[in-house]
Amino acid sequence: MATVVYGFFAVLIARELPGRNRAWPYVVAALVVGLLGFSRLYLGAHWLSDVLAGILLGLLWIAALGIAYRRRVVRSFWVRPIATVFFVAVLGVAAWHGSRQANDILAKFDPPHTPDSLSADTWWRGDWQAALPARRNELHGRDAWPLNVQVAGPVDVLRTRLLLAGWQDYEVGGWYGLLQTLDKDATPLDLPVLPATHNGRAEVLVMVRREHAGGRMQVLRLWASPVVLQPGDQPLWIGTVHALEFTRRLDFFSYWRALPDERSLLGPLREDAGDMESALDVRGDEGLPVLRLRPPAGG
Repeated sequence: MATVVYGFFAVLIARELPGRNRAWPYVVAALVVGLLGFSRLYLGAHWLSDVLAGILLGLLWIAALGIAYRRRVVRSFWVRPIATVFFVAVLGVAAWHGSRQANDILAKFDPPHTPDSLSADTWWRGDWQAALPARRNELHGRDAWPLNVQVAGPVDVLRTRLLLAGWQDYEVGGWYGLLQTLDKDATPLDLPVLPATHNGRAEVLVMVRREHAGGRMQVLRLWASPVVLQPGDQPLWIGTVHALEFTRRLDFFSYWRALPDERSLLGPLREDAGDMESALDVRGDEGLPVLRLRPPAGG
């Protein structure tokens, strides 16, 4: 529908423009339809094949309507006033509707989170590997960050102890942070760490520990897990601890590069957790070490 509406309106406008200016309505229509298609993919509302099929079907309709229109129309119309009214109306309705309904609409596309129950004793004994993923799900597959940290109970229990050990709360960058990667004057102190998702969800906790040189930092990220511990519906968080290094490429592109060997960070993190009960085991399926933490007994 978006392809038909914006595409056919581009046909109407382009017919009334002279020479090379006729390309601009098609460029604008393609940009709008492309952004809409990307939003459907980003929100998980459609597969790529659905979006491409919809665009192709819309182009067929535009071709049929455009041919019929150009054969039958006998007079021109005021294209600039009509185009101005059309785009102002589209932007106005989008702003009005978006400001009122954006949160409700986005909530409909939020990935469902229905955790399974697992005995807390079973999890602590080590029968946790089959229920919890070994790596963060992303396109890199086996090269994705290992989920080498598991935390039971309220996340503030771990957060408080890490703050006392020298860690800091951290707010990851957004769109502005992404643009800052192209700032040639960016430094390790002002270039933010970008967010990361797991199963379509953002981190519930991000903490960092900067090294004295400033060009490196340790980062702990935690996400909600697909498991709730029983009894008591205790939350279980899964995450990763890794080291990042400030890196510059081509004299204008800067980013935080993840360093290998996350194993060496688990021991210091275990010490920083203080009096929390801990267990450091190795997954049998991939041979990856995993640090498990839970609140201290009686606390």
